[in-house]
Amino acid sequence: FRLQLSLPDSGIMGQAGDIMTPVADVRTTLSGLAAFIVDMFVIAVFYQGIRNYAPYLSEFIRVGLSLLAALWADALVFRLLSLGGTPEFFQVLPGDVVGKTFVALLLWLPIGIYLRFIAPRLADYSGAEKRRTLDLVFGSVEAMKLSLTRFEAALEKSETERREQALYFEQIAENIQEALWLLEIQPNHSPTVTYFNPAYDRLLGLDAKARKNPALLLEKVHEDDRDKVSIGLERRLSAVHDMEYRVLNADGKWRCLRERTFPIRNEHGIVYRVVGITEDITARKDHEHYQLEYKFQQERMKLLQDFLSETSHDLKSPLTAINLKLFGLIKSDDAAKRQQLGKEVTQQTQRMSRIIDDLLTLAHAENMAQQPHEALNLNALVTTVHNELAAAAQEKAQTVLLELDDDLPNVQGNEDDLLRVIHNLLDNAILYTPVGGHISLKTQATSDTILFRIKDTGIGIPQEKLSQIYNRFFRAANAQLLQPGGTGLGLAIVKKFVEQHNGEIECVSAEGTGTMFTVRLPIAPKTT
Repeated sequence: FRLQLSLPDSGIMGQAGDIMTPVADVRTTLSGLAAFIVDMFVIAVFYQGIRNYAPYLSEFIRVGLSLLAALWADALVFRLLSLGGTPEFFQVLPGDVVGKTFVALLLWLPIGIYLRFIAPRLADYSGAEKRRTLDLVFGSVEAMKLSLTRFEAALEKSETERREQALYFEQIAENIQEALWLLEIQPNHSPTVTYFNPAYDRLLGLDAKARKNPALLLEKVHEDDRDKVSIGLERRLSAVHDMEYRVLNADGKWRCLRERTFPIRNEHGIVYRVVGITEDITARKDHEHYQLEYKFQQERMKLLQDFLSETSHDLKSPLTAINLKLFGLIKSDDAAKRQQLGKEVTQQTQRMSRIIDDLLTLAHAENMAQQPHEALNLNALVTTVHNELAAAAQEKAQTVLLELDDDLPNVQGNEDDLLRVIHNLLDNAILYTPVGGHISLKTQATSDTILFRIKDTGIGIPQEKLSQIYNRFFRAANAQLLQPGGTGLGLAIVKKFVEQHNGEIECVSAEGTGTMFTVRLPIAPKTT
């Protein structure tokens, strides 16, 4: 009805050419909207007023009166706004009132039934009891004011919590010993430091320019660590990274730092920020170094104690024997016996001389700086030692076979040290190989080393003792029975000299089947 009234000429279509075009009357439309608002307001206020001031009336009467008041007010407001000031106002208003009354009668019964029987059973029904007549107006305003008050309180609480969290974070960051910093990834993928706590300056000692550019940190990093740090600067932009490096502090001292970084990604998985924690681990590193040094000194002391214990025993035995022989030599008048005692004294002094010589050689190998090296012909060294010990082998009717590579390259080493290595190995082979046994000396060139191998048919070494043969003063039981005058230092000297030449030595042996030692030495570089 209201839509029809909003058209010109009470619904008669305006004609433009052959096309009928309705043109809405804006005044009529706005009048209908205002009337509807007044309608809703009046029915709510009127109904609540009747309940408050005429509670004795039945629910159906209250509903009917409220409908009549609302619809009459609707008709009056609509006609007043749409036709006010025109003769038609008084002409159509009575008809509208009659029409509204008819509508009220139609709606009276269903609305009354709904409010009386159905609405009270609904879960969210609040009812109209103890409500003010103008609660629709003042209640809405109060609700709005309450909502605004609650919203303001929530905002204030959120802001307070944010400030407290920011203050909490700031207090933690300002007082921790570790350097805490944030790295922002710019749109051009260049990283920039946007936050750092006081410990950052204290640990790294960077100026304002260097703080903003992580690459300038490399200037303060120890040159041996720069490559590692440079790679780390790239890796920390994409994954969790942990590294240690040395940096020159503001006081001019080198400090050891540990840096841990954690990338932060957005919802698309792209790293846009990196959190870094840098801590000074210099004290820890120094402690670890002191612990290692202390352990090393403890081991040296133990070795020294073992050395003195074994040495005193090995030196005391021949000294005691010498004293006894000299006493017998003084007391005896028998020329043959005196000659035998003199020979035995000579043997004991020679044994003491060997022990002292081996001890000095081992001390020289362990404590002296590396001797100068030169290009040497290993075949010549093997031949020299063979000639020196040939007589000893002949006394035991042993066969010594030389298998020397004629095209052997030179070896880089110290002549005296390598002669001692060959001498000790060949001397042991002669001592522990029975009469009539066989010994072979072989040299051979491989792709990058020179091999020296000595093999005998002697008493061999028990399998379970092979791991101990390079220990000082160690002698297997079968060796002690055969040669009680040995020092137990020969193989320790051999291994030390071989290692000083960047070489390797290995032993293959079994008791009763002989022994084979293999020494590998690096080839001397060719000279132009």
